[in-house]
Amino acid sequence: MRPGQTLGQIAAGLGGPDYSPAQTMLALLRANPDAFIGGNINRLKRAAVLQVPQAEELAQYNRSQAAAAVREQMAQWRVARRPTLQPAA
Repeated sequence: MRPGQTLGQIAAGLGGPDYSPAQTMLALLRANPDAFIGGNINRLKRAAVLQVPQAEELAQYNRSQAAAAVREQMAQWRVARRPTLQPAA
């Protein structure tokens, strides 16, 4: 893991041909819950040290389930990032 690397970039290098990046990202989240703020894959803590999940953890979700879960986490992250409107003074 290098500074500035996204979880997607990390996952792409770990899962190999048998597992999708989405499956790998979710397995990394499950294996390292304290490395993520609010349990969201998009909120990886800076300087977090990640334990690489085992194959059985990677296979916990099939590809379509993992893709759906990642889309849901992305949606939650986007909503949380929206600026809140302040009432006019």
